[in-house]
Amino acid sequence: MLNVYTKQLIGVGVFLFAIFVGMPLIISATGRWDFYFTLTSVALLSIASAGVWLTFYIGRINIGQGAFALIGAYVSAILVVKSGWSFWISLPAAGLFAAMVSIMIGIPILRLRGVYFAMITLVLTQVVTLQPLPYQLRMAQGGCPLSHCHPVYRFSASQYYQTLQEWRTQSWPSTIPPVS
Repeated sequence: MLNVYTKQLIGVGVFLFAIFVGMPLIISATGRWDFYFTLTSVALLSIASAGVWLTFYIGRINIGQGAFALIGAYVSAILVVKSGWSFWISLPAAGLFAAMVSIMIGIPILRLRGVYFAMITLVLTQVVTLQPLPYQLRMAQGGCPLSHCHPVYRFSASQYYQTLQEWRTQSWPSTIPPVS
């Protein structure tokens, strides 16, 4: 008779075999290559949700996981696009960088309790989310912070303002003058 630990180990082995061998075979047989993106998204979101569960389990209301996920994603994108790193090498490097930032920011924040802890983590998420805003504004003027932007984002400021002017003149009634 197998003990519980051996059964769990066999279950994990079967699961890993199904994910790493079975799923690629099924995807290649069906030709639905978009499932790789779906499975990757599911895996990343499950890791993030495990972090949320862990903080709720220890009695904290932490809303800051998105900030550190964004830091890691942005560092990985910069390493791949600007420095030419392989994605698979940039992924652990970006994770380590995000972990170092979270330690530097998290140790002082851990002194807070209750609603103050939740408010600070919410503010942290908003600050990190708004941090790339100057780069997005530069993209609207024709530049791009990463060298390979989608063509939709490459337009000049004059084209942007011309589009806004056309929209404004078409949407305003003739009796109300547009704000200049």
